Parts: sequence; C-alpha cells; structure tokens
Amino acid sequence: MKLTLVFSLLCVFCGFAANVNSQTARVNIQVKNVQIKDVLIQIEEQTDYLFVYNHENVDLSNKVSLQVSNTPVYDVLGTLFGETDLTYAMEGSNILLMKSDRTSNLQQAVVKISGIVTDEHRETIIGANIVEKGTTNGTITDIDGNFTLDVSAGAILVVTYVGYTPLEIPVGNRTRFDIILAEDSETLESSRSRIRYTEKSNSDRSDLLREKFGYSGF
Repeated sequence: MKLTLVFSLLCVFCGFAANVNSQTARVNIQVKNVQIKDVLIQIEEQTDYLFVYNHENVDLSNKVSLQVSNTPVYDVLGTLFGETDLTYAMEGSNILLMKSDRTSNLQQAVVKISGIVTDEHRETIIGANIVEKGTTNGTITDIDGNFTLDVSAGAILVVTYVGYTPLEIPVGNRTRFDIILAEDSETLESSRSRIRYTEKSNSDRSDLLREKFGYSGF
C-alpha cells in the first residue's frame, strides 16, 4: 500500500515538473525568410513541446524572420501568430494550433453611424427609413432629416421613402453619411395618373347628377 502511494506521488511530481519545465522553456532561433512551420520544428528540437494541429485548416506556409536568444516559447509564439488568423493553446507538453475567431469577432463588431437624408433639392426628408440590410435593425430620420444607428461592421444600409428610389449604401469605413434620394419617376407618374382618374371620375359624377337632379354639389 505504501509503495503504491509513493509511486503515485512520484508520478504526479514528475508530471508537474515536466509541465513546469515546458512552461518555462526558452529557445534560441536565428532565421530569415523561412516558413512558420520551420520555426516550429526548431522549437520542438530545443524543447519537449510537440505541436498538434489540423494540416488542412492550419496554414503554416507564411514566411517570417526571427532573431531571439534565450526567449520563452510563449513569447516566440506570440510573435509568430500575432498578425495571423491562428492562435494556440498550451496543454502540458503539447501546443495546439487552431484558427483564431478574430475574423468572426471583427464581423460581429458594432459601429455607430450617423447622417442626414435629403432630396435632390437638398430639402431634408422626415421619416425616411434606414435599415441594416438582411436584419430588422433600423431607424427613421428625425424632423431635421438626421439619423443615428448602430450597425455591424461591413453592413449595407437600405434607405427608403415613399415616392423615392430605394438606395443601398455599403458602410465600409465611414461613420458619417450624406444621403440624397432621387424621386421615383414611375411612382410619381402612377400617382399623377390616379389623381387625373379621380378628378375625371368626380367630374363625370357631377355631370350625371346635374343631368338627373339638377344637383351642382361637385
């Protein structure tokens, strides 16, 4: 029983010592214009670390230059992957490489934008709709034609107002927008036709009433 306990404690101590050693491991690397995977090979040769990754998803072909002496491995990894879409996790003597979620986080970032909506004569439009395309996130312009809205980075604005041609505007890197809506000629002509038809209908009804009853109320 005592031998078993001693053996177990010894295994735990050895594992702990190995983990501490790997966490404090330092390397010397002097390379110029080599692929990242070549640097990782040198780290494996100088330490107990083993890099584990999916070769189909993790691209280590980018070339780097590195001049470090007696530098902790985690500092070297920070330099190697700091400007890439890769990240890493240390698990004992294994270093797991994986795709970073930096790109998805960027896409989910929120940007506050503002602007004004006017017509072609630079008259402000009250109540114009500004919506982030593909969502229900939107707002309307105030009495001065101004608006503010929080949208996702890379969003597209859809601007609409009755009687005007809808407009789609990529947000890009801008936060301020001066939007000019143009009159929709088809909608305008349709409205004019309805007005002419209504006027004609009223006129015909007036003539009919006058003929039958001598009524001239229209």
